[in-house]
Amino acid sequence: MLLLKARLEHALAHNAAAIQWYTKVIDTYPFSLPAYTERGELYAEMGKTNEAADDAAKVAELNAET
Repeated sequence: MLLLKARLEHALAHNAAAIQWYTKVIDTYPFSLPAYTERGELYAEMGKTNEAADDAAKVAELNAET
């Protein structure tokens, strides 16, 4: 449900709210690849390259563990 809310906010271009919801998903489900991937993509869209790179690195780390 949290991920759906994040996606809705992202689709509505409510970027700050979407980031907050993606972060809530990650806080609740720290192994959520979709949350890290989508938050990273949103950070990239917003020009926040450091944050996007951090999320991409976490995705790579989680993928390596599976």
